[in-house]
Amino acid sequence: MRSRSNTGQPHRGPATKPAIYAQFDIENYWRIEPDPLRVTTYHLGTAYEEISAGDRLLVSEPFDVDIELTELLPRWARRT
Repeated sequence: MRSRSNTGQPHRGPATKPAIYAQFDIENYWRIEPDPLRVTTYHLGTAYEEISAGDRLLVSEPFDVDIELTELLPRWARRT
């Protein structure tokens, strides 16, 4: 999702996206970082709260997911 700053330039970033998501009542979002490989899950209450963080995506909302993030990588990119 892209938004524009007050200068009219595209503005993207982890600090602004939660506010945009909250504005549209997106209750859950996941942020995946590639290096080091990590996922952080957030849930919207009165503000977004960090639910979990690590190299495994294990959530029950909005649906059940249990994924080891390294399984999403091609074999050549997996660290042993």
